Amino acid sequence: MASLLAQSRQNLSSKRASVIAASYNKMEANLTLLGATGVEDELQDGVQETLESMRAAGIKVFIQSFND
Repeated sequence: MASLLAQSRQNLSSKRASVIAASYNKMEANLTLLGATGVEDELQDGVQETLESMRAAGIKVFIQSFND
């Protein structure tokens, strides 16, 4: 029984890298990149132009304001 356990551990260890890589490939397929950033109360220099460029490139932009 101990040798079977040792053999099983060795097989798992040798296959681990390929199994992990295959799992990552499945999980990382067809993902949508999401991002977030914070801007203080007033727009910083270049923010408006950056947002316009992102929209022109087809990047969807959502702005949430938490004004009192």
